Amino acid sequence: MDKKESRFILSEIAREYRQKEFSYWEKLLAEQPIVIARDGPSGVKYQIEIVIVWDNPQDRIIRVIISIDDGGFWSSFMPTTDSFVISPDGLP
Repeated sequence: MDKKESRFILSEIAREYRQKEFSYWEKLLAEQPIVIARDGPSGVKYQIEIVIVWDNPQDRIIRVIISIDDGGFWSSFMPTTDSFVISPDGLP
């Protein structure tokens, strides 16, 4: 897997999804995981998996974990990942 390309795609997706409101993520807690495909500039097809979990249920903080791999043997076991947290007020 081209680490530079996969990190670039992952950062684009993470930036896009960080803009979503808390209510969007709260509705998706039961619909796990979300899997999407994205073609890289090199033509490689990447699989992106998004998992949403409660990071701190008492304070209603959700963690969003995004991982990417190209379907290769090693990358599917060790994908590149990013994560962020969001609360009802939109703050991490």
